[in-house]
Amino acid sequence: MIDLIRRVFSFGSLPIIASISPLLVLPLIARASDPQVWTSLLAAQAVGSFGATVVMFGWNASGQARIAQTTDPLVRLGIYSESLRARGLLALLIAPGACGITIAITPSEAWPLSALMCFSTTTLGFSFAWYSVGTGRARAIALYEALPRLAGSLLTALIIASTGAIWVYPAGVLVINLVSLTLFNLRSFGSLIPTSAANVGVFRSLASDWRVALSSISGSLYSSAPLPIVVAVGGSLSAGTASMDRLYRYGLLAFTAFSSGTHAWTLAPDEDQRRRQGLVLLIHVAAGVIGGCVIALLGPLATGLLFGHALAADPLIAALYGLTFATLAVTTTLVQNLLIPHGRTGWTVLATLVAMSVGIPGMIAAGTAYGAAGVIASLAASELLCLLVLVRPSLEVMRELPRAEG
Repeated sequence: MIDLIRRVFSFGSLPIIASISPLLVLPLIARASDPQVWTSLLAAQAVGSFGATVVMFGWNASGQARIAQTTDPLVRLGIYSESLRARGLLALLIAPGACGITIAITPSEAWPLSALMCFSTTTLGFSFAWYSVGTGRARAIALYEALPRLAGSLLTALIIASTGAIWVYPAGVLVINLVSLTLFNLRSFGSLIPTSAANVGVFRSLASDWRVALSSISGSLYSSAPLPIVVAVGGSLSAGTASMDRLYRYGLLAFTAFSSGTHAWTLAPDEDQRRRQGLVLLIHVAAGVIGGCVIALLGPLATGLLFGHALAADPLIAALYGLTFATLAVTTTLVQNLLIPHGRTGWTVLATLVAMSVGIPGMIAAGTAYGAAGVIASLAASELLCLLVLVRPSLEVMRELPRAEG
């Protein structure tokens, strides 16, 4: 239990710092831009987040588990090198398309800024945090991801505060992402692009991970879709929804970092695996409920204080985001700690495909009829549906886990 707490604080707190550091900048951007530019910028960020998920191609789930299950440095090098080559190819294909979608849904006056924001966010698909978590090296996340992003956000905030130049933010995100990756590769592997004799072909690598990737990509598609759909259908709540969506995303990033901190401890060899999994599931449920309540009750106040009263979220929008957060918290631990490590990847793919097939058409239809509230209500419903599909296979895995005698 003490080891679990240590891992959560060491591996969870650092990515949280990296993830929420943009909150130093976004309040300045909100006050330096009009509601239309603000909404376009965050919609571009949402599209870029989906692009980053495609580029990551499930390595933050399957790759992290593979790294945690071996201590051989050559095997780990091979896994990481394989991921870089696969993600590099995907980035060349995905980034132009993501920028094109962004241009299609945003006003022409915001195109340059939106495209740059989308592209810089897509480069997050090259994150190495999953590798560091799998190897148990919290220091690497601090040195090469958390601290550079925090320092970059502070510098960007100073520039925007003094000049009002909003483009500095997406440009800074791009530079920091590339510099952080370069420093990590050089320090950890002694090479800008690490290679290994054990590398498999890029297409073979992509083919072997397609189930996990399809699950991640499908989930990201319907979780990233709400804000672009809100922007496309318009409505009086668009700017406030953009603010709430951004706050929700940072809360989700923080929760994902927290969840990753429990991963290695949960999957470590133990004669009572069922007890470990049950404890971690309970912690995730509690954290999800608490986080969801905070978002639902304090979302309007928090968005108003951070981004200005004109960009504050509607209470109904905040409540729907809170419900989505609580549901997704439980789904996260079922997928990462139970289903994927124990060979039930097919269920995660099925659940996300079912949720996506219901959620995205529902968002479009409900958004057209009821505006932003209809879009976010459909998001919450699709996440709940995803969870319901995963309950039965998760219970089956729990019953199969070893349990200490007596």
